[in-house]
Amino acid sequence: MAFSDTRNGYGWTSIILHWLVAGLVIAVFVIGEQFEDLSREAARPLMALHFSLGATAAVFILLRLVWRSIQGHPPVSDDPFALRLLAGIVQWALLLLPVLLVVSGMLTVMSMARPVEVFGLFAIPSPFTQPDHELREILEEVHTTAVTPMVALVVVHVLGALKHAVIDRDGVFSRMFHPIGR
Repeated sequence: MAFSDTRNGYGWTSIILHWLVAGLVIAVFVIGEQFEDLSREAARPLMALHFSLGATAAVFILLRLVWRSIQGHPPVSDDPFALRLLAGIVQWALLLLPVLLVVSGMLTVMSMARPVEVFGLFAIPSPFTQPDHELREILEEVHTTAVTPMVALVVVHVLGALKHAVIDRDGVFSRMFHPIGR
C-alpha cells in the first residue's frame, strides 16, 4: 500500500488528509452558516459542534501542512504556465487559509476568557484571563471575512478538478482518489 507521494501521484496519506480536511471544512462551514440566523440560545448546540469540528480540523490541517511541506506536490499537468501558476496559488491558499480560519475562530472564543470545548471530552484553555471584547470583534471579523475567499478558492479548485476530469482527461483528477503512477 503506497502511503507516500511519488513523482507521478499522491499516496494514501495525502489522499486521506485531503478528503478528511475537505469534509471537515465543509461541515464547519455549513454548520456556521446555520447558526448565523438563530438566537444565541438556539444556536448554542450548533456553535459547540462548530467549535469542536473546527478544533478537530485544526489537527488534520496542521498534519496536512506538515505532510505537504515534506512531500511537495507531484508534477502538475501540461497546462499553460498561467494555469499552473493559478493552480499552485489556489492549492497553497487552500492549505493556509484554513489555518487562518481555525486560529481566528479559536481565538475569538478564547478572547472572551473561555476555553474551546471539544465534543465535551476536553477543553483547550484560553490564554486570556479577562474577556477582551474589542479583540473578539476584530477576530470575529477576520474569521467571517476569511470565509468568502475560502469559498471562492474551493469553487476555483473544483472547477479546475472538473476541467482535468471532463475536458483534459489527463489523469490529474483521479490522483486524489487512488494512488497512481507507481
